[in-house]
Amino acid sequence: MKKHVQVFSVLFLFLIFTSAFQAFGQNIQISGKVTDVSTGQSLPGVSILVKNTTAGTTTDLNGRYSLQAKVGSKLVFSFIGYQTQTIVVDNQKVINVAMKPTATGLNEVVVVGYGVQKKTDVTGATQTLTKKSFNPGVVISPAEMMQGRVSGVQVTMNSGEPGAGATVRIRGSSSIRANQDPLYVVDGVPLNNISTTPGAVGVAGINASASKDPLDFLNPDDIASITVLKDASATAIYGSRGANGVILITTKKGKSGKGKLTYSAYAGISNLPKQLDLLSASEFIAAGKKNNFGFVNKGANTNWQNEIFRTGYTQSHNVSYSGGTDRSSYYASLGYLNQQGIVKKTGIKKLTARFNVTQKLFNDKLRISTNLAVARTTDTRAPIGETGGYEGDLLISALKSNPTFPVFNTDGTYLQYSPTYRNPVAMIDLTNDHTYTDHVLGNINASYKIIKGLTYKLNLGIDHINATRKVSENSRLTYLVNAGQASISNIELNNVLMENYLTYDRQLNKDNHFTILLGQSYQKFDNLSYNLSLSGFHVNGINYYDNLSYGDMSTAQVGSDKSQNELQSFYARLN
Repeated sequence: MKKHVQVFSVLFLFLIFTSAFQAFGQNIQISGKVTDVSTGQSLPGVSILVKNTTAGTTTDLNGRYSLQAKVGSKLVFSFIGYQTQTIVVDNQKVINVAMKPTATGLNEVVVVGYGVQKKTDVTGATQTLTKKSFNPGVVISPAEMMQGRVSGVQVTMNSGEPGAGATVRIRGSSSIRANQDPLYVVDGVPLNNISTTPGAVGVAGINASASKDPLDFLNPDDIASITVLKDASATAIYGSRGANGVILITTKKGKSGKGKLTYSAYAGISNLPKQLDLLSASEFIAAGKKNNFGFVNKGANTNWQNEIFRTGYTQSHNVSYSGGTDRSSYYASLGYLNQQGIVKKTGIKKLTARFNVTQKLFNDKLRISTNLAVARTTDTRAPIGETGGYEGDLLISALKSNPTFPVFNTDGTYLQYSPTYRNPVAMIDLTNDHTYTDHVLGNINASYKIIKGLTYKLNLGIDHINATRKVSENSRLTYLVNAGQASISNIELNNVLMENYLTYDRQLNKDNHFTILLGQSYQKFDNLSYNLSLSGFHVNGINYYDNLSYGDMSTAQVGSDKSQNELQSFYARLN
């Protein structure tokens, strides 16, 4: 009898451990809500990962989540500005989490209009990105650095062309017809929110080319932080200019210590992910016969997409030297970027230089800072328009070209079947379109502590842009009505800034203090543009825009425009 009892006990214990083991490795459905421990408000976008696996999810707009995990596994809850929490799954199907803000995050200061504030003191909707939160990888412009990183901000690249501009919308569109771009402020200098690309010139019948990025003069490696001001309380200091939001860009400064030499570089390649599925030559012929279409068969089998696309490469090199003492600091950098587009004969080359220096004088009562950025950008474009144009740009022509047409005739000339037919390869090879942009942005600001808590600040800035676009269309392009054509467009933009303001900061007690800001700003914008176009060129082997005397002067068209605007502002703020 005792033997049977022992056997029964062993079997009973075995079943218990087996059941526990099965439960330990079983997947269960877990749901819950994530909130702020101090306010009780739900937290959308919290990352929840099953530790040591790739499984995970994020909370929705109401802070709720749902996922599957094994009993005994660990769930890791993380969110920017909050302490990471790890919770062990123990048969519970509902796990609610209250997250604690990081103490260091609350004590950080953020850049706001005309000053800085502690995060705890900021009442408006703002968000700041620093090096740790910028987009990694190959990043060409500041817009790409914050794409998908700032809540309520939509960044859409206008095209895949190198140096293409971006459409930035903060909390949606604010107007149906008016300009909806945010105001950009770089190191305290508000930029002129107009196009920095010379006029819409290009191959006949092609619509205007997409505008370029107005921030492409900045080297992403020089940027220390990007702060986005979203709501009215945060942008009010900039008046009506801040109606669409404000983006504050702060560049790197030197730090106290020995000089530090830094070199960084990256390289990358880009390809067309997938070609459009078009008819091959045999399929084109079969379709034409089946539907009794009249078509021309030249006997070739040309994939026109292969003829215009390529593997593009990007390389970037940056070198900087920074350092300083307790009373002075400096930061100097050089940058070089060379990016090829996936469309043949497109690309951008950019050379940048920056010098930032800060000096304290008179027992630290006077502080003088200088920021200077210089950039030279060369854009090379293909004949591509925003809408393709009424006769078809390069891309439209490639997609609609007859696959039985060869690229070249038997004598080596480009096949141009009729005066209206556009050979995509000829369009690339016989069109030269270059834009040269010189950009200088600099400012000097001084602050003087008059008495304890009262500081006077002066900010003088200048933003100068000179851009020239040259286009040459060879006479061998048979669709040109008046033989070869040339055009030159130029814009010169000058933005001068002078600001004076007083700030008074008073600490009342341990928990209370106030800041008063009173200021005046004067900004002057001078815009000058001109354009020249000429046709009637019949020679080959030269760029027509460099040899205008070969054209027909009777076809010359010249235009110019000049405008001047001034902005006088007075502002105040109490925190």
